Amino acid sequence: MKRSIALIVVLILLPLLYTAQEIKLPVFFLRYDGRLGSEEIEPEEREEEEIEPSSQRHKVTLRIKEEWSDEVTTNLYTAVSRKEYFLEKFTAF
Repeated sequence: MKRSIALIVVLILLPLLYTAQEIKLPVFFLRYDGRLGSEEIEPEEREEEEIEPSSQRHKVTLRIKEEWSDEVTTNLYTAVSRKEYFLEKFTAF
């Protein structure tokens, strides 16, 4: 009796154990990219050429990859970017 109950439990759980090993979890990629933009300032007399920061860019990328089987792989890709400009320095006469 105990062997038959154990055999029934194993037969019921066997498909669940087999499919659990075939499941592949999704892979998440998160990337941040930040850059600083600059603009050249024309030199006046007796001054050296300068480069002054004028903007800053931020970009966040999210990618989710799922493998359903050897033949089917899906990718979800989304990116958000933002560019901020610095205020120019004004001089009063």
